[in-house]
Parts: sequence; structure tokens; C-alpha cells
Amino acid sequence: METTTTLRVRVRTRDRVKALGAATGQTSDAVVEQALGLLEKETFWAAWQAAQTSATPEDRAQEQAELEPWDRASAHDLAASERADR
Repeated sequence: METTTTLRVRVRTRDRVKALGAATGQTSDAVVEQALGLLEKETFWAAWQAAQTSATPEDRAQEQAELEPWDRASAHDLAASERADR
């Protein structure tokens, strides 16, 4: 069993976690884990979007130059796979 700890939250927050757990058949820990996962994903994509929005044409050109060898390798592997399937 993993070590547990106490997290200080308002009573209202605790009650919301418990209610969601009861409604979904999950433990309070599972509810918090799922909520954290969703928030982490949202934060990641917001940061990605901000980086894309603020990227200069030079940034985009550099990224494209870095990705181009991978794209070529993928296309080569795909073509080889298609030839093998014939």
C-alpha cells in the first residue's frame, strides 16, 4: 500500500470530491488524480498554444528543419512497408 498524507482543503472542496466519488464509484484519491490529470493536460496544451501563437517565422522554420529528417525517415519506412505488403 502506498503512503498517504493529509491535504488541507476547504470543507466544501472535500464534500465535492466525496460527492463526485460517490456518483462515479471512485475513491476520493481517484477523483483527485483524474482532476489533476485533466488540469495537467489543459495546462500543457495552453502552454503549447501560447508557444505556437508567439512563434516567429524563424522559430517555425527552425522547427520545420528539425522535423524534416524525421518526416523523411517515416516516409521511407512507410514506403518500405507498403512494398513488403505487395
